Amino acid sequence: MPDNLNTSFPGADTQSWLKTHAINEVECFVPDVNGVLRGKTLPVAKFLKSLDDRALYLPSSAFLVAIDGRYSGSIDEAFAYSDPDMRMVPDVSSLC
Repeated sequence: MPDNLNTSFPGADTQSWLKTHAINEVECFVPDVNGVLRGKTLPVAKFLKSLDDRALYLPSSAFLVAIDGRYSGSIDEAFAYSDPDMRMVPDVSSLC
């Protein structure tokens, strides 16, 4: 994994920033090929653990869902229910 990913919040400790702003849950999203946001909402403790682990897992089929909610083209629906998770690293510089 590249070491140049930003995992530090500029000017403040991430945990203190979340506490200061009374944030209980963090929404972690990424756009799919259609621009629709996909991801999950995590309790703060689980989000902070994902920073320590440098990993947040999402099913890879989440990015293959078409606008109408069906899986696009060549994907086998059986795969969609048994596909492996994709590893993502949260970028805390995007906290707002």
